[in-house]
Amino acid sequence: MYATQLPPEMQPGTVRRSSKRARRRRTLQVLMVLIVAVVVLFAAPRAVETFARSEAPALGTYTVMPGDTLWDIAEQFRTGGDVRQVVDAIRQANHLKSATVYPGQVLVIPQTRQVAAR
Repeated sequence: MYATQLPPEMQPGTVRRSSKRARRRRTLQVLMVLIVAVVVLFAAPRAVETFARSEAPALGTYTVMPGDTLWDIAEQFRTGGDVRQVVDAIRQANHLKSATVYPGQVLVIPQTRQVAAR
């Protein structure tokens, strides 16, 4: 009997390792797809909600100058009604957590709806 050398792909340990690698690769691919699906499922409703809740069209933008306050800016763009409503609309449109503004900051100025006085 001759002692023959088998090619590397036919040696007993090699076939098993490549199938393990293939299973690992498939498992990782499935996990990545599941992760992406979960992220999309959680992010999509928020994106749709944000789009649906969009405010009235913007009048334009305003660049904050030194010494400006949000109250002063709201008074400039107020078309009647309460200044506090305009301040609140500007804060919401620009996702501001407080009424603090900084020189050079560009603010979106939304159209504010008139609320009828009772």
